[in-house]
Amino acid sequence: MESSGVAAPEWDEFLESHPQGQFQQSAMWAAAKAGAGWQVFRTLARRQGELIGGAQVLVQPTRAGKVAFVNKGPVVDPTDSALFEQVLAAVGVACRRHRVRALIVQLPDHAGELLSRLQGRGFARNHFGGIVRSTLVLDLGKGAEPLFREFRKSTRWEVRRAERGGVRVREGAEADLPVFFELMLATCQRQQTRPNPATVEELCALWAAFRERHRVRLTLAEVEGKAIGGLLSLRFGERVTVWKKGGVSSHNAVHASSLLIFEAVRWGCEAGCRWLDFGALRPDIARALLDGQPLSEPQKQSRDFFELGFGGVPWWQPESLIHFPNPLLRWAYAAFARWKYGSG
Repeated sequence: MESSGVAAPEWDEFLESHPQGQFQQSAMWAAAKAGAGWQVFRTLARRQGELIGGAQVLVQPTRAGKVAFVNKGPVVDPTDSALFEQVLAAVGVACRRHRVRALIVQLPDHAGELLSRLQGRGFARNHFGGIVRSTLVLDLGKGAEPLFREFRKSTRWEVRRAERGGVRVREGAEADLPVFFELMLATCQRQQTRPNPATVEELCALWAAFRERHRVRLTLAEVEGKAIGGLLSLRFGERVTVWKKGGVSSHNAVHASSLLIFEAVRWGCEAGCRWLDFGALRPDIARALLDGQPLSEPQKQSRDFFELGFGGVPWWQPESLIHFPNPLLRWAYAAFARWKYGSG
């Protein structure tokens, strides 16, 4: 087992070839988060010199101490329980060395069977918010045009309406990031949320981290040369993730959003990707769809309903768990969870 810093092309190559590898574990993502003030360390496991697994840990200094986050990791063969335990133990040692107060882990997609192993090592349900529990994923295997024919009728109409209404999509460059950030801010203000990334400088740091290997793409929807919508997508392994969206408030902008996502579908298909990930889906909508239940009227009025028009299926993601190395903090958190939520 070894530890390493941020720059690790070998780690990214391993992730992109691994069924459980996701961009949140990549060195590119680590470089982007380092630009936003996060610290990064990584534990790697080798067998006869060959990289076989590991975990990337992001550490955020807070007023209460350092909080560490293993997002979509550890990345190992899920059937190799000994390797999973080895990597997790190494993460624990590194957290103690970095004086981490709390460690949050969200396993990779489809690795929920490993939750019991985390719980067996003293991890508890994480009650801190902000971690995605479900997402919507579109299988790109059929190709862009056959998928277009399967879009919701209203979604197909919006795409055609945008094209006929003079909306043009162009690929953006680094110089366009401030324009995209303003579009993002406009959307956040309408939704009464905070922008993430919080500044255009953080957005530029992400661009710089993913640009070198052509893993980031910015598209802008324009009318008469003026940007009314934008989409930032990340490509990693077999997946394209619709990471951030932004746009002004108008009917044209709504139609432009549909056109931008269809362009992302085309890009993913041309790049040979298997999946397009919308990044998140409201858990109550995901649960209703997975249970075969009709959506309520409030659910149909949500912004997530717009993305359902492109097809796709919900993916339920493993629950995030938290561990406090300090036994006193562990006891205090368990007591708080029982008082507040009725469970530990």
